[in-house]
Amino acid sequence: MKVGTAQVELDSTKILKEDEEELVIPGILAREGVFPYPEGKAFRPREELKRSLITFEGAEVVAKKHPETWILTDPDLIVGKIYNVKVDDEGAVRGEVHLFKKQIAENILADIKSGVLSKNSMGFLYIADGTKGTFNGQPYDFVQRKIKVDHVAVGVPYPRDPGCVLGVDDVSREIKIGLDPWEETEEYIRSGHKEPSDTCRTITLSEDKGIKAIYCKYGDSWDIQSYLFAKAKDWTLEKAKTWFNEHKDAVDAMWETAYVNDLPDSCFAYIEPGGKKDEEGKTVPRSLRHLPYKNAQGEIDHDHLVNALARVSQAATLPEGGKREAKEKLCAAVRTWNREHPDSKIESEVCGIEGDCIINAIEEIERAKRLHSH
Repeated sequence: MKVGTAQVELDSTKILKEDEEELVIPGILAREGVFPYPEGKAFRPREELKRSLITFEGAEVVAKKHPETWILTDPDLIVGKIYNVKVDDEGAVRGEVHLFKKQIAENILADIKSGVLSKNSMGFLYIADGTKGTFNGQPYDFVQRKIKVDHVAVGVPYPRDPGCVLGVDDVSREIKIGLDPWEETEEYIRSGHKEPSDTCRTITLSEDKGIKAIYCKYGDSWDIQSYLFAKAKDWTLEKAKTWFNEHKDAVDAMWETAYVNDLPDSCFAYIEPGGKKDEEGKTVPRSLRHLPYKNAQGEIDHDHLVNALARVSQAATLPEGGKREAKEKLCAAVRTWNREHPDSKIESEVCGIEGDCIINAIEEIERAKRLHSH
């Protein structure tokens, strides 16, 4: 069988239900049509979609990324279910996406409700029938048969063809249960544990050992897509796998350190004086930079901002002036975040922000200024 991904569109303007337990939103999960694949154009017939409805019904939902092996085997990743599916008169599979609020992050729910994450992704299996033909004037090279839905991933958009409402099927490969994601290239041993997204960067985890990592943006967060072990440093496939298995607990810390070291100076709330700039314009030594709160794209990062707020008052190495400067930047970032994300606001004792109180006060002051100016 082969595995493919398709774009899933959620309609946040028609919330069917919301209570303390779940959020229910209608969505288009698949549709009849001809879609581009690396090996040619695929035709997905309506009759095959109807046959596959039993696999749509009750399909699990995951968040932020597809399962590492593309087949969902970890129940801890499940954040929702698909129910009440049917094929409409236009050949589209419609259904209800039930998201379990206790299992999914608040910022993802907020982005779904606001329409930011209207386009998401579905992972499914199929058998490729090499029959060629034409559908509605569009030629195709093969037909997708025996479609079996594996999961829907919210927060994982595939907007490579904005002209398509759904069905941007740009991943297709042979798959086996337990497929080994490791591969060997001319220069590297590579652990391809995730499919790359549209935005990826390479960082060095250990120059001496020849270990790099490719990290990519999945929805609103960044994560490691694969590790690269330089063969010039005597890495073999067996050695790389052994290292990875032995260092699983330390990998996240290594990735976080390397990620932070790669950030530009503008992502930090405070930088101690006395450093120098490297060829990329970043302060060295890196230890002079404190309290990162933005991501590599210069956007406010929710998790890093919350972490920086928790650490700023206890930062023993910072002078009082440095703490004041850091608090000013972090609190300004909180106000910006809360203004742009009204459904996932950050409360901060450091900034004196509890719920909407400060934001409302600021808005009242600004409103008074405008009235006075007239």
